[in-house]
Amino acid sequence: MSHIQYTICRSGTYYYNRRVPKQAIAAYGSFIRHALSSDFEEASAYAERLTSVLDGAWAAKVKIIPVDISSVIHGFKPKSSLLSEMAEEYCCLREIEQKPMRVALSPFYILGVKSKAISP
Repeated sequence: MSHIQYTICRSGTYYYNRRVPKQAIAAYGSFIRHALSSDFEEASAYAERLTSVLDGAWAAKVKIIPVDISSVIHGFKPKSSLLSEMAEEYCCLREIEQKPMRVALSPFYILGVKSKAISP
């Protein structure tokens, strides 16, 4: 297991821990410490993305606008969706009436059947 840049691990949880550059201290304070995850791979991905966002925000030398770190990390997390939500969006985008719904949803049904057949 290698080290993740700008993180520390305490009690099994990885924290983003970074000193703030001088031009951004007024917006963030001297240090940033925020819990990421207890999973190494997930924490590594979050730290890499958060580093990229902060580096971009700190690149402006004129006026630093603080980034809401909690919102940024929450935005990285995958969103779970229900099949019914996807079907409703699909029908709306394709302007499909309710009557031929079975025909419209057949691609989703085929994908569901194939994924069950493939998974152990």
